[in-house]
Amino acid sequence: MFESINISDEELAALPTGMAGFVAYEALCRDKLKEILSRYSHNDDDSEPRHSYLTKVFSAAEYYNVPILEDEGFEIHPDFDDVASRRLFQLIDREVTKLRLQTIPDRKALAVIEPVQATKIEHLVGQLRQRITDSDIDDGKKAKLYKKLDELLAVMKGKPTLQATMVVIASFFTAINQGEAAIIKLPDTISAIAEVFGHAQQDADKKLLEHKSQKLIEDHSDDYSSGFSTKPKPEAKQTGPRGSYDLNDDIPF
Repeated sequence: MFESINISDEELAALPTGMAGFVAYEALCRDKLKEILSRYSHNDDDSEPRHSYLTKVFSAAEYYNVPILEDEGFEIHPDFDDVASRRLFQLIDREVTKLRLQTIPDRKALAVIEPVQATKIEHLVGQLRQRITDSDIDDGKKAKLYKKLDELLAVMKGKPTLQATMVVIASFFTAINQGEAAIIKLPDTISAIAEVFGHAQQDADKKLLEHKSQKLIEDHSDDYSSGFSTKPKPEAKQTGPRGSYDLNDDIPF
């Protein structure tokens, strides 16, 4: 198999400005890479699409002047192997994670926690409650932690944001010490909940990009003269929530 990642001019034109554009571009390339790799079997050589992803991301990093990434670059040479490839993927993941945090105000997509995602968070909260109950933490601290859990569930009943949710979770650390937090796996719970919000933000970013692409197509269609025959406008693909959460699993740490 021989496939590379293709980004259309419409998709490029729909990118937000500034560093947020690089974040959205990398997410677009990553989604297309995953889509291509899903068609590969275990024995297929998947180096071509992976190299295509690296080429595009590092080219974009140079265009957007992304610190660290623009100085790294990517070039296939005789010594380039899987270890070198993994290092670059990890480097991109690390720097993009930092940029996503920095560009949240510039990315206007609103992360909406869908019911199935809220159910996942409630499931994690339930696990945390049970671990508190089973722990040797004194009853006074347990009462404080139960109150915090109730506050968190109250937040989830509205339109929860990552910021509001993490403020409540972070307040757990004021009620217990680090050792007690480790016993009930509080840091792991925070990571698991943040991951749910991360998926929601990715879905929101993708929806925003698809909306902008569709709007651009519609705007161009309006410029055509009435004598031209145009094809029906394509419908924007709907992106659902990351809903295949297994509620029987424990926090995977």
